[in-house]
Amino acid sequence: MQAAIQAGALGYLLKAAPPEELLSAIRSVYQGTLSLPREIAQVFTQPAHAAPGFEHLTQHAQVVLHLLADGLSNQQIAQSLSICNTTVRAHISSILAKLNVTNRTQVALLARERFGPPAPD
Repeated sequence: MQAAIQAGALGYLLKAAPPEELLSAIRSVYQGTLSLPREIAQVFTQPAHAAPGFEHLTQHAQVVLHLLADGLSNQQIAQSLSICNTTVRAHISSILAKLNVTNRTQVALLARERFGPPAPD
């Protein structure tokens, strides 16, 4: 995803994006405007040094972390990113190890410190 944007791509959508989001992204890209889902855009705009350990997370793990901080369940994260539950659990296990925390609540609190409260729908 990052390589595509660095190579000049102006848009990226998650597989589960609703049709209206697809149309909006097409219009934005046609006008030369970058179009990214909020979850992805926040990963790119957060400073890497915002919280210790976050710079060691892959971008996929950071997206999972952001969704976890928004209060989504593993199932909801999997559906949002069009990945399987096993992959979500693997990302969360990796996040726990890299941030040296023992449970989902601790990781969510760290993520909230970095990302702030979830944006209103």
